[in-house]
Amino acid sequence: MHIIASKAALNAYSNTLCVELAPFSVKVVTIVTGSVKSNIARVERSLLPRSAYIPINEEYQRRLKYSQEVGIPNEDYAGSVVSKFLVKSPPRWAWEGNMSWVVWFALNFLPVSIMVKFP
Repeated sequence: MHIIASKAALNAYSNTLCVELAPFSVKVVTIVTGSVKSNIARVERSLLPRSAYIPINEEYQRRLKYSQEVGIPNEDYAGSVVSKFLVKSPPRWAWEGNMSWVVWFALNFLPVSIMVKFP
């Protein structure tokens, strides 16, 4: 839930900047990133013994390095992103990285109640 809220906050901030900076001819873009292979997920991590996530530790450990298994190489990701913005009319949004299309699809075609489960 926190991850979804954090990403939603960043998107809202990006949209606000877009509106506020438009009078100054500043363009703001949002890049929604899927899985990308990078050094960030190569560090071993473990949950604290009292963590609320201990019951799902196995899934937590699997997801820690998931992007390394399914992600695109960071050089390919960077090249693709840059190529989208070196055009005369760059997009306002870019969806890059493995599985980023899933987020696009969910945001555009699924009701919020499917993606967010409230206790």
